Amino acid sequence: MRNKLIGLISLFIATFYISCKNNDAEKKAAEAFTKNYNDSIASLGELAKDSINEGIMKYDVKSGIINYETDFGQMGKSTRKLVFENFGATQLRSTPFSIILDRGGFTYYINPTDSVGTKLYTENGDQFNPDLIDFKGLGMELKNRYNYKELGTEIVLNRTCQIVSLYNKEMNIKAKYWLYKYIPLKMEITIINHTSYILAKQFDENVEVDKQNFEIPKKINLVKVSNK
Repeated sequence: MRNKLIGLISLFIATFYISCKNNDAEKKAAEAFTKNYNDSIASLGELAKDSINEGIMKYDVKSGIINYETDFGQMGKSTRKLVFENFGATQLRSTPFSIILDRGGFTYYINPTDSVGTKLYTENGDQFNPDLIDFKGLGMELKNRYNYKELGTEIVLNRTCQIVSLYNKEMNIKAKYWLYKYIPLKMEITIINHTSYILAKQFDENVEVDKQNFEIPKKINLVKVSNK
């Protein structure tokens, strides 16, 4: 039961902008998913032909592999991993319960347990997902909307990080980040009075990354959701 709860919270944080019913854009995306599921289900080969050389460059580091630990408080701890190349235009974010892959200008949300996933255009910050903020692309309008504040610096993994905070009043989400060249090495995310603490334990910077990390797992049925 504990692992199931941790899995639900991990997936909730990672896909919050789809599941939240208090935001019109997210609600429409969820409704579109349901309406088009039967007609849109397709094989991996049909949906995964995008070039992995396109996308939004999110970081000022060319490539890297980061292993994190997530502390859920009374519900225990879990792990997550970030693997990226091309300054974050192509990246994999994974937990034991979910996979999020950015490649070719699309984002894939994959549930490996159920062998299903969704494919959407990669957002540039218009949607508020506290776990997936593109800080490099966060303009002044979005900073004002999310109550962006800079809180000083701190050392994490022998790297100087800029501490910033965000607050989305509508969703009642508070988040704090320790950013190294726009990469979060530490995060505190509070959703509905529950805080998760995420800390990088190992960071291999500017290393060669195996491109197999960015392949969609086999036997995954993808649904393409129109979010543009």
